[in-house]
Amino acid sequence: MEENNMNNKLNNPGSSRIVSGLLLLAAGLLLFAYKMGAPIPGWLFTWPMILILIGVVSGFKSDFRNPGAFVLIAIGSVFLIDKNVPGIDLHNYIAPIILVIIGLVFILKPKGNCNRHQRFGNPKFTEGFTPAENFSKE
Repeated sequence: MEENNMNNKLNNPGSSRIVSGLLLLAAGLLLFAYKMGAPIPGWLFTWPMILILIGVVSGFKSDFRNPGAFVLIAIGSVFLIDKNVPGIDLHNYIAPIILVIIGLVFILKPKGNCNRHQRFGNPKFTEGFTPAENFSKE
């Protein structure tokens, strides 16, 4: 009961606005501190980190059921590693990595809630349904 109440609070549009505001406030304060010379790594303010942040926020909002969150986190991570880790050059491998990730998402993605077997095995869906063989022409 308490967990369900917590999810309702997080998915509430008002609380989403507050969380977004707090994230923007924190990012602004960190950027301000970085520009004033604080020892904050510069890679925190790159576009791959923005992708990762959007993926994490999207993931939390959907309880990580949205595969798009994982895709954003993966793409941001690949570009961040490529840009900041010396000795690793992923430029030649970015397209194949993205294709492999998309392929894995298609393979591992669970089917929808209402598949063919559930529809025809459930009395709600078959109620009032007359099979085609009852309509044979004589």
